[in-house]
Amino acid sequence: NPGKSKDSLNIVFEVLDEIKNEISNFKLNVVGLTREQYVKNYTYHKDLLERLDGSISFCGKLTHIESLQYVKNADFSMFFRDNSRMNNAGFPTKFAESISMGTPIITNKTSDLKNYLIEGRNGFFLDISNKDLLKSKVIEIFNLKENNIKKMKEECASSRMFYYKSYINNIAPILKEIE
Repeated sequence: NPGKSKDSLNIVFEVLDEIKNEISNFKLNVVGLTREQYVKNYTYHKDLLERLDGSISFCGKLTHIESLQYVKNADFSMFFRDNSRMNNAGFPTKFAESISMGTPIITNKTSDLKNYLIEGRNGFFLDISNKDLLKSKVIEIFNLKENNIKKMKEECASSRMFYYKSYINNIAPILKEIE
């Protein structure tokens, strides 16, 4: 449910509104939430969404397969999490799905993502606590050349970082012990 604070859409939208004249054309698809649901939680963003109309699409709730198709077709997937004990205890499934679909990620440093995200190769870290740094980094990312994005997508697709067969040799001895 990206409408809650866990995905910080409000911060993303505010930054995009502030820098929209400094970035190439962009299209942000929000999966899992309708515009009405978002505005219900962030009524003060109604005018902001009007200004960004045409650049942001709310897709509503989709099946998992449909959601993954959006991820696969995107230049980047994006999510942010609060740096909390709960979020740091787990690993974000959205990260593994995105890499596996060949799509680089834009996110913040939580959990142990620093062990998996290679800045500029399979994604980018953003500091959502510093709005000026956030704006300059988003401008840099959104103005990447198509060729750079293609290389990043190829890096993700070829990494096989989360391909289950890559871990068979590590898991086999454990499973043999259980027998």
